[in-house]
Amino acid sequence: MRIGKIAAERWQLRADGGIKFGGLQNTTPFLRTRASLAVPMELWRVRLTETLFWFNTTGAGETTQLDLERPISGPVLFRATSVAAWLERLRNVDIRQDLTIYHKLDERTALLYQASAIGVSQPNVHVTTYVILMLYRYRLHREWMFVELCPQLYFPKAPDSRNNAIISVRLEMLFDVAK
Repeated sequence: MRIGKIAAERWQLRADGGIKFGGLQNTTPFLRTRASLAVPMELWRVRLTETLFWFNTTGAGETTQLDLERPISGPVLFRATSVAAWLERLRNVDIRQDLTIYHKLDERTALLYQASAIGVSQPNVHVTTYVILMLYRYRLHREWMFVELCPQLYFPKAPDSRNNAIISVRLEMLFDVAK
């Protein structure tokens, strides 16, 4: 029975739905289901995740994600993430490659450093934008309220585009009726 338990611990199945708030007049109802398989190896861990979703603003879609991660030291983790996303409305596959370092400073604070290449599959596979960012995340209250500060630099490859600098601030509140 031990083998079955180990195999079951590698799989995660999840479904959720709700309303995503993007401002006072911008609400987005959604439904989502996700299945993932994690395979630990000697130095690396591999996770494959498949997600099916529907958002009222973008319609139905699917994402496939492959994560390769490795601890660097106790509080530092490296992750390489490859994502392919398909949207029914666009009939296009968006692709993304992220190289990320997670650094847990203490029980309430963490930093994330990330470099990304973002692309599309139509008319041919090509990179459209490069992004560099740093994210500061702080737990404000217990295990359910967080604040994030994220400066970002965007480098679009289109000839008529300019590089952009953005700073975003986010307040996140997690509600779980299962607890």
